[in-house]
Amino acid sequence: MIPTPTPPTDSLYKFMAISGIILMIVFGFLIFNPLHSDQERCIKYNEEVALLNIQRDILKEELEYSIRHDPQFDSTHLSKGEIKKYIIEYVYRNEAFKKKANEIKIKNAEMASKLATIEAYRKLRTEVELTYAFLLYSGEIISIIGFILWYTRAQKPIDVIEKQKLLKEELWKENCQSCFKTFFFPYERGNEEDGSISKLFCIDCYKSGKYTEPELIKKDAVERLRKKLSILKYGKIRRAIEVRRFKKNTLRWNRQEVW
Repeated sequence: MIPTPTPPTDSLYKFMAISGIILMIVFGFLIFNPLHSDQERCIKYNEEVALLNIQRDILKEELEYSIRHDPQFDSTHLSKGEIKKYIIEYVYRNEAFKKKANEIKIKNAEMASKLATIEAYRKLRTEVELTYAFLLYSGEIISIIGFILWYTRAQKPIDVIEKQKLLKEELWKENCQSCFKTFFFPYERGNEEDGSISKLFCIDCYKSGKYTEPELIKKDAVERLRKKLSILKYGKIRRAIEVRRFKKNTLRWNRQEVW
């Protein structure tokens, strides 16, 4: 009978978790980063518009001063419409005023166009922001579900199987469960009282079914491991990882801490 293939659920759960994290990063960036840049651009454009308004006011004051001191100008015999017409004609007769006025008009139009573009973009972002937020929280939920499923349906059963093998004395550990020495050769392992090879401990820690240092405590064992790793020139990060594995996984010390 041909065995029915089973899907790689372990990889599927990991894919779910990683996909959720990617969704969180991407849409978190899309929500927060453009908003910050939009605010900076709006502040910059508003400052430029304020500067242009100051230049316009200065130009207006210069124009009024020049007209008041123009010998051909007499406001007492002119109506408001005639005064306005005279001012326009004066500006067009004076090339310097005409050039400055045109420059300010053009820059004002450019700033107004930029501000209108940003405002339209922000309105569009407001419409899609809800979708981004939904995808962001969906990514968070997918990631959490993926991690939970991976642990409960993939990793936890493996841990249970290993414990069952250990109870049946079928599991050969790769590291000494007292000092965490890595096994490379059979003679590095300790031995039981009946002379059989120990599946858990090295020859330095375990002989004839007994610990060679029964009075040793976990704190001293951890310090010995740190010194040994330092002598072997393990990097700082690698040393920290190995010590963490030692504290978490060594059966001799876990047995003392867990009932």
